[in-house]
Amino acid sequence: MMWKTWCVTAAMALGVVACGGSPGANNKAACEAFVQNVKCGTVDISAQVPCTSYENTTCDISAYFDCLSAAYVCVNGMYDPAKLATASACQSQAVCK
Repeated sequence: MMWKTWCVTAAMALGVVACGGSPGANNKAACEAFVQNVKCGTVDISAQVPCTSYENTTCDISAYFDCLSAAYVCVNGMYDPAKLATASACQSQAVCK
């Protein structure tokens, strides 16, 4: 999973151990990695994706952000509308079961 790689890299750089934390902390980190990784031209989705809202989740939903990453494909500084249209298919992965 992409977020785990980011988390380990960030933890090493910061000298902290946050990756093995609570599901909420891991989900927030996965969200932040997603927002960072899908930057596209001048488009900044961080305002539309409130990563702090995932702090209180009680299960691992990091697969949701991996799924979204496949939908947010940047082409010439803009998101590919055909790929972006598939983002709703990820929604079921954002629910704790």
